[in-house]
Amino acid sequence: MLASLLIASNASRLLAQESKSAEYTARGDGYADEEEFELAITEYDRALSVDPKNARAWNNRGFACHQVGRDEEAVENYGEALRLRPRYIQALNNRAQSWEALSQNQKAIDDYTEVLRLNPIDLAALTNRAELHAKLDNHAAAIEDYSAALDINPEDNLVLYMRVEVCKDAGQFAQALEDCDELNRRCPDLDLIYVLRGKVLSSQGRYEAAILEFTKAIDLNSSSDYGWRTRGLAHLDNRNYEAAIEDFTHAIEIDPQNTAVLCARGNALVKKCEYEKAIDDFNMVLELDPEEKSAWRGRGAANHLLERYHAAIADLTRAIESDPRGADNPDYDYYVRGCSYFKVGRLENAIADYTTAIEIDPAYEWAYRRRAEAYEETGDYRAAVADKESAVAVNDQSESNWNGLAWLLATCPDASVRDGRRAVEAATKACELTEWK
Repeated sequence: MLASLLIASNASRLLAQESKSAEYTARGDGYADEEEFELAITEYDRALSVDPKNARAWNNRGFACHQVGRDEEAVENYGEALRLRPRYIQALNNRAQSWEALSQNQKAIDDYTEVLRLNPIDLAALTNRAELHAKLDNHAAAIEDYSAALDINPEDNLVLYMRVEVCKDAGQFAQALEDCDELNRRCPDLDLIYVLRGKVLSSQGRYEAAILEFTKAIDLNSSSDYGWRTRGLAHLDNRNYEAAIEDFTHAIEIDPQNTAVLCARGNALVKKCEYEKAIDDFNMVLELDPEEKSAWRGRGAANHLLERYHAAIADLTRAIESDPRGADNPDYDYYVRGCSYFKVGRLENAIADYTTAIEIDPAYEWAYRRRAEAYEETGDYRAAVADKESAVAVNDQSESNWNGLAWLLATCPDASVRDGRRAVEAATKACELTEWK
């Protein structure tokens, strides 16, 4: 009898704890709905102090931590929720978002994969995993996920739009254009679809056709900077720099603080050899965002071309320091800084930068050529010959590469490096490429 009374008493106490914990959790949810996340965390703490096994409170506390940028703590909270409820799909989805915020993209993918194992038709998990695959350049996996999402909901225009973007990046242009046609059929007056189609055509190098699509987008919505900007980029890629500058200027008039467009116009001005105007654009970018790498790079290149080599070195150093081996063409930054170092006689620095550019891109023809020049200046003729041979290996259809190799082999001050026979062979190849002109 006594045992029965004790069991009943314990059960009653546990129910009371769970009820009180649920009350605190609900109060925390109310604060979270009002975006008062710190207050919400306090209530979730109260809920967990009463009932540490409240999986919902752990999950919701993790979400509140995520909202205030405390993602490492959020991951721990979600882990507790999942320890208590291993099939807690919301906690898995939420933890994936915190992993992504922490740049732990593969761990985020793993969590979304577990969600899809539990619920294969979870559209949010499919599309979020697809975005992460695309971010990691896993194009085939991204396309597979977007396609699976479309199988579940064929009318989801946003998912179809995203599949076009990934197909474009993967070089699957036929599928991308087919999807564009379907989007255009569904949304014939939406300017973004014409821009999307233009981007696919630009990726194919079909710039004139792309420009027609961007023009349709502008005709539909001339107040959006997007059509002007993308058409400007197509003109830039098509080497119509005047038209590119005109389009970028229209885009800037619509959004004067768009740093991407200001950088694009600056790059177009560099291509037109209007270096001072380009520097003005890059300066405006750096006033808006002092950490914008593209502006440091662009201004560095313009300063180099204006023979302001020390200023170029300083600018390009800032660009490199912001992301030394990032995905955004770091080899170019090292190459141009190397050229500036060469011009001011800092040959060891120049060679080091050319070497880094080559390590990043082993097929960087101009880096081999310039490093060969630097080696010649230092008297390391064997290294210079090796680099000229590497330039030929990268591009054996360049008359300049063969001619440079021939000249050094024929005229090298070091007799042990001179090689008349090989010099004649290289010179003959250069003459054949120019048809002896």
